[in-house]
Amino acid sequence: MMPKIHIIYNETYDQNIHELVEKRHTKLAYAGGRLFASRLKKAIKPMLSKVLLTMEETTGLSWRWEHMRCYVAHDIPYDFDDPFTIKIRKNMRDAVETFFHELGHQLELQNKQRIIWRNPIADKYSREPQDTREHILSHAILWKTYEKVYGKARLKRIINGYKLWPEHYRGWKIVEQEGADNILKAYIKSAPALHKLKHRIERRIEKRKISQLENKTKPVKLFKGRRRR
Repeated sequence: MMPKIHIIYNETYDQNIHELVEKRHTKLAYAGGRLFASRLKKAIKPMLSKVLLTMEETTGLSWRWEHMRCYVAHDIPYDFDDPFTIKIRKNMRDAVETFFHELGHQLELQNKQRIIWRNPIADKYSREPQDTREHILSHAILWKTYEKVYGKARLKRIINGYKLWPEHYRGWKIVEQEGADNILKAYIKSAPALHKLKHRIERRIEKRKISQLENKTKPVKLFKGRRRR
């Protein structure tokens, strides 16, 4: 099942965040929030279905929520996956890659009963910083997704962009060293046979839909990095 993702600017949500970070909420912020939500929705549209499908295919996990809300907000210190929230920023390429990054965390969240956090690879890197440990699986998911959707060259550029955040960049280097496939096998429980068959059929249907849309729109180029949680 491919979820319907709603990009939302909610003034009350944004205003509460402004109060937490002790900044004044203005009508200009409200207008900017609505505009950013509209721009982000348009920017992710060309590749969203393909990314969602690829994440399912490469991990064997499933999107379990029919509808997902992604809030956009000003002045948050970092983006996060629950509630799915993206910081309003000027650079839309940054916003798109951030969106897909948090989407990978969302897939983990929706399948937490199948995630094995204690495994040989996790134990091997148990002394790494928390941000690094928490991103070994998510970066493996993104590695496989970006490699298939965007190709190896762009994947390399995206990874290089994380050098600004050493703990996150270290997560990418662990994926490179251990292999994304090996990490996915270590961290994810195998699904029952009937579950696999059901989602294989669903993915075939989604692939047909995607193939009909691929030539109609162009993907937004992903760029370097941003502050990560």
